Amino acid sequence: MPMAVDMKPSAEVRAFIQAHEGLRLAVYCCPGGEWTQGWGHTKGVTADSPPVSVTVAKRWLDEDLEAAAAIVRKHVRVPLEQGQFDALTSLIFNIGPGLPGVRDGIVWLRRRAGGGLAVPSTLLSKLNACDYAGAEAEFHRWKYSAGKVLGGLVKRRTEEAAMFRGAATET
Repeated sequence: MPMAVDMKPSAEVRAFIQAHEGLRLAVYCCPGGEWTQGWGHTKGVTADSPPVSVTVAKRWLDEDLEAAAAIVRKHVRVPLEQGQFDALTSLIFNIGPGLPGVRDGIVWLRRRAGGGLAVPSTLLSKLNACDYAGAEAEFHRWKYSAGKVLGGLVKRRTEEAAMFRGAATET
């Protein structure tokens, strides 16, 4: 298996993300309360952002997909199959890496250990300990938005977990 540092997102994960995010050219507020456009793009988007073209949305998708993949490459220290890399990239694309003290994510959790060091997510900790099955089981915990379970997130996490274990997924 290759190391994550040598991997790139596949065309399949791009299509998966597009199918799950849906294309919205006009700004909207997602269930998590973030202003969003294109295929799940939030960076720099405000309530009064003008509609964008499909060309701009595609550029944002490329940038956001690469940013998510870069996070996987930086923080995963074990070998991955392509499906595992893609599943993690999709998860980070949707959730983000987190920000200690502010927001939970796949890399960092909001809380700090002993009030000092940032705490890595259980998923990342299990994965980097070579507990691939344990990491896969953690996908299902990320089904909440604004404190509520969302059916779309349950479906997406089920499909990402299947992608992670190498099973075929439907988008």
